[in-house]
Amino acid sequence: MDMGGDNSLLAMLPAGPRSALQPHLTRVSLVQRQILWNGHQSITDVLFPVTALVSIVGQAEKGEDVEIAAVGRFGMVGVPVFLGDGQSSQAAVVQLPGEADRISAAAFREVAAHQPELRRVLLRFVQAFVTETGQSAVCNCHHHAERRLARWLLTCQDRYSRGEFPATHEFISQMLGMRRATVTGELGKLQTAGLIRATPGRIILLNGEGLEKLACECYRIIAGEYRRLLGPDAR
Repeated sequence: MDMGGDNSLLAMLPAGPRSALQPHLTRVSLVQRQILWNGHQSITDVLFPVTALVSIVGQAEKGEDVEIAAVGRFGMVGVPVFLGDGQSSQAAVVQLPGEADRISAAAFREVAAHQPELRRVLLRFVQAFVTETGQSAVCNCHHHAERRLARWLLTCQDRYSRGEFPATHEFISQMLGMRRATVTGELGKLQTAGLIRATPGRIILLNGEGLEKLACECYRIIAGEYRRLLGPDAR
């Protein structure tokens, strides 16, 4: 396969670790709402999204799941494997469909153990990822629904590399931990303001600058950290 693919972490790697990973990578298609793993399950594969977007979701006993991070083309799904464990207390769910490069957890551990440049690049991603999960906690506790929704929509656009994507009100409410009626009302406000167009099962972003002005500072903090650690195009 072509290792010059679209996942930016893979593209950042020097020739040595890229060549070491290449024989183990398989391009796979991910479908929306596909569960890659649930909390406390063994993680069998590491994925580098190319056109898909994966949500890392904190789970509660009563089903009150909330997204704590979104992983797209600038990231890796399977951080616990890289950190030396094979499980996570969170789940990984495909938020938006597309393709990813997949490697088994066992093969990934073997390559990473012998490739310091791979570990260096991934540690920079992990630092940005930790910032995102922490800032998401602040956002979910303190910021108004409208501002949180604007941040979420912008993040989807950045990580999915397009301004139009499938999303139902029910799914957005699950990811943001909001009531469905709240999501419907806030989407209506954004549409009236000319910032988005919401059709059944699909969201189209019309005015990114307007959304960014409306979004809480968490969007700028997280995007800035990804750019600082992974390059000017990363968000």
